[in-house]
Amino acid sequence: MKKIALILFAVIIAAAFSGCGHEHVPGPSATCTEPQICTECEEILVEATGHRPGDDATCSGAQTCVFCGLEMSPKLEHIPGAEATCTEGQLCESCGAELAQKLGHTMNKKNACETCGLQIVPEGQKYIKPGRNGALSDNLDNIVPETEAGHYNNNIEAYYSGATLVCGDYAMEYFLPSENGNAGWASTINKFAEKYPDLSVNALLVPKNCAFNPPAGYTDPYDRTKAHIEATYAMLNDGIKAADAFGVMSEHRDEYMFYRTDHHWTSLGAYYASVAFCNANEITPYALDTYETVIKTDFLGTLYNFAGGPACLKENLDYTVGHYPHIGYTMVAGNTGNWYNTSAIN
Repeated sequence: MKKIALILFAVIIAAAFSGCGHEHVPGPSATCTEPQICTECEEILVEATGHRPGDDATCSGAQTCVFCGLEMSPKLEHIPGAEATCTEGQLCESCGAELAQKLGHTMNKKNACETCGLQIVPEGQKYIKPGRNGALSDNLDNIVPETEAGHYNNNIEAYYSGATLVCGDYAMEYFLPSENGNAGWASTINKFAEKYPDLSVNALLVPKNCAFNPPAGYTDPYDRTKAHIEATYAMLNDGIKAADAFGVMSEHRDEYMFYRTDHHWTSLGAYYASVAFCNANEITPYALDTYETVIKTDFLGTLYNFAGGPACLKENLDYTVGHYPHIGYTMVAGNTGNWYNTSAIN
């Protein structure tokens, strides 16, 4: 055993010295192309490692060595996709890079694009800058700026006509929602989110007109509506984004967010709900006064009909404001197999 130990010790000692009896002094570490050598005797201590190819070359980058960065294969040429159009840029079919920007519409006097023929604004309509009154009809007597109060005179004694509550110069669907929320609705949203885990699922519950403009002598549904929405949202699973439309709309409760003669919200109410959606998704919404608009007057909605056509509603007609998108778009509509270009505001 002593003899074996002495032999091993001698081998170890010999390995630490060069053939000429000196201890090796290692030079710089080995690289892809150069070995590590002893600076005293130039004996190779570690062989060159050789290049190690990285990811394959693409049209966005060359293939390089993961150790030294040397280009081993040049990047590829882009594969052009379909040519750019008015609304879509030209993209590389391989990497998705934009090779040419979208052309944008070239409008003629009839508000149609000379390139693709899309009718951006139906002929006969016109753009109206924010803050200016304009209409598709001549009657502007009932136009009150959307953001000013005075649309709902709720100090007049209300009465029911069918299921519609008529409140002087406006009508509404009146109800008191449960403060316990809506478990069935929340369950449906949860099941949808579980079925499609890769989707970003948003929930947006919207208050009705009665939450902000209850008639005199009737219980104010505001607190009940708030509690109902909060309780329903509390039942949603983690990861579902709940948009606080009620909170945003509450800040503008005296504005023209709901029609007087119809059960829908106005485009102003929809805009405030879209702000809530943007807030929930960390998106900066466009400011309201940056939109180009068009106004349609003399609108009578479904509540007027449901209530039997009371004269007090017909004397207080609604108007509709259309807000044109900031970006170019295309829109097609189909009817019994026939497709045609159309506009978001028709």
